[in-house]
Amino acid sequence: GSRLLSGNAPLHEAFESSFGRLVSSPHNLLFNSGYVANLSVLSSLPQPGDVLLLDEQVHNSVWSGVKMCRATDIRTFRHNDAEDFRRKLGEIPPGTHVMAVVEGYYSMSGEVAPVGDLVSVANEVRSRAESDVRLVVDEAHSSGVFNGGGGVWPPPRGGDDAVLASVHAFGKAYGSFGAVACFGCEEVKDCVVNFAKPFIYTTSLPPSHVEALGGQVDGVFGKEGERRRARLFENVREYQALTGSKLPGPIQFVPMRSAEEALECQGRMRESGYDVKAVRPPTVEKSGLRVVLHSFNELEDIKGLV
Repeated sequence: GSRLLSGNAPLHEAFESSFGRLVSSPHNLLFNSGYVANLSVLSSLPQPGDVLLLDEQVHNSVWSGVKMCRATDIRTFRHNDAEDFRRKLGEIPPGTHVMAVVEGYYSMSGEVAPVGDLVSVANEVRSRAESDVRLVVDEAHSSGVFNGGGGVWPPPRGGDDAVLASVHAFGKAYGSFGAVACFGCEEVKDCVVNFAKPFIYTTSLPPSHVEALGGQVDGVFGKEGERRRARLFENVREYQALTGSKLPGPIQFVPMRSAEEALECQGRMRESGYDVKAVRPPTVEKSGLRVVLHSFNELEDIKGLV
């Protein structure tokens, strides 16, 4: 059953607490997937009269979530552009509550969000009492990978923290499924629990899966996880040296002139034994190849791919 009825077990709450200790987050909520987590957080927290300000390249789940919420003013700023973020905030009437949403690590382009710069801008605006600006950071592709596994940016601390929530999904680095949303205070978590329809009306994860997921998470944050991350970023540096890429992580985007060229290259890669995917509109703005490096790749694998 739903966690609000018969589906809540001590194991669910224990997992939320243990994950929170690993990432230093005081208030956490377990979901069935990253998609459901984003739908839940973004459909329940924005209120009528609020403004949503999204990076123009955020994931579909973010767009789906904000379209379900009670706020109707949804705007975008240029991808990873803190100055455009500042300009767009300047266009919003003073006294407005603003929720900005970004991804910590963009799954198609391989770019890391300048969360620190965005937080600085948000704090500047708030210090002048112009608007109350809070960020939601989707760490789906960065959790388990960056900063010892904790993601691109620390989870919210509550109080005056510019970050309202962050979402850590377990379908990427953890090799499983499920997600945890981290909140800075109990009141924000309670709002999601009681008003997020995707959470309320979803059957909870079975305890057997939650127990297995705990093992996956412990592995990611333990010594084996440290070893694999070190090996992964060795491979990233090898790829950068061979290609001149400036992208900082395991997702490497290779632009192509057309969707047809991307598909042709994908076919050639498959024939050579490389599982490299072509990405193209409308899923992404520009066609290209999405290369994903792993800790188990050998140098010869990377040289052969290049």
